[in-house]
Amino acid sequence: QTLAGMDVGFGRTRGYGEYGVYNVVFAYMEESVGRYAAKAAVRICEALISGEAYDLSDDIQRMRELREEDRLGPSTGSIVEEAEARNISGKALTPYLLNRIKELSDGHSLVSNIALVRHNAALAADLSTALLDEK
Repeated sequence: QTLAGMDVGFGRTRGYGEYGVYNVVFAYMEESVGRYAAKAAVRICEALISGEAYDLSDDIQRMRELREEDRLGPSTGSIVEEAEARNISGKALTPYLLNRIKELSDGHSLVSNIALVRHNAALAADLSTALLDEK
C-alpha cells in the first residue's frame, strides 16, 4: 500500500499457536485496497515459496485505481475528519455532513440535493411503471 501512495505504516504478525500459522493485522486507508493488499501478499508469498519471480507493478497500479474509486474527495474527507475529531459518528454523521456541505457551499449543495432527490423519484416512478407494464 505504501508503494501505491498510501502511507498506512502499521502491520503486525503474531504466531497463532500452531506452527506455521500466523495472525496478520495491518492498517489501510480504503478497505478495498486493504483487502486487495492482503490477497496480493498471499500471492507474493506463494511466488516466494515456489521460487517464482513476482512483478509488483500490476498490484501497485490496481491499488492506486481502487484508492481513487473509493476515497472521498478532499472537501468531504476533511469534513469527515472534522466529524471524527468531534466524536460525531453513526446516525449523526450523515446529517452533520450534509449540513456542513450546505454551510460551506453557501446553500448551493441543498439546491443540487433537492434536484437529485426529484430526479431519483422520477426515475423510480418510471422503473415501477415499466415493471408493471412487463407483467
